[in-house]
Amino acid sequence: MSILLEAKDIRVSFKKENQTRLFGRERQQVLRGIDLHLNEQECLGIIGESGSGKSTLGRVLSGLLKPEGGTITICGHDLYARHTREDARFLQHVLSVVFQDYTSSANPRFRVSSIIGESLRALEHATGQKIDRKKRVAELLEQVGLPAHFAIRYPHELSGGQLQRVCIARALAIRPRIILLDEAISSLDASTQVQIMDLLAALRREYALSYLFITHDLTSITYLCDRVVFMNQGEIVERVDDMSRISEISSSYARQLLEAVMGLGAEQESCA
Repeated sequence: MSILLEAKDIRVSFKKENQTRLFGRERQQVLRGIDLHLNEQECLGIIGESGSGKSTLGRVLSGLLKPEGGTITICGHDLYARHTREDARFLQHVLSVVFQDYTSSANPRFRVSSIIGESLRALEHATGQKIDRKKRVAELLEQVGLPAHFAIRYPHELSGGQLQRVCIARALAIRPRIILLDEAISSLDASTQVQIMDLLAALRREYALSYLFITHDLTSITYLCDRVVFMNQGEIVERVDDMSRISEISSSYARQLLEAVMGLGAEQESCA
């Protein structure tokens, strides 16, 4: 199984807020030497509570935040190195992102056709190929379970689940090999979460996609992922390479998360 993405010794720090000195230089370490890799056609879960550094890691992996130290390689290309034009074009459409806040990531003044069309324009620029955008938008909407006539709607005319499907269609539009999902289902209700996870699983099989699935929810990790890393205070504190053995995790932090989920399940069962 080939490695699509590899991160080595990733380090990030931010200037501390509310420093007493006017020109204070004290920094808070947010990522502390992160190592991970993503294999072809797998889903890697990255789980941690708020403040664990997982979303900062997502920004680094997606090219939005250059780390202070370490390297990211995607399909053999150094993400943050100076690139040739060909390398830059390749990296523009190898990885796409679906964010948690679908309302702010979709321009409320754009119709669905334009929201997805943004990615199609980027693909045209990267590949030099002309795309029939109207036809392709209709195809992408169908792929995420929405009718073609939704292309003329605005974001406020869609439910949360429908709008997140549009954001997934936009991510698919650039024909990526990797999709990074940053808390992509956490703002949805439980039943819609399951529908979106089923959609993601189907798309992964159909298009041989690989996912980086960032979340604070262990239940969704066990539903969708092949492997998982647990993050706490900017470090990976546990790795699970066989999801059937997730109950055997050893770190106290990871076990607390697992026991919280198991306790919730038992509580719900007793109330049934």
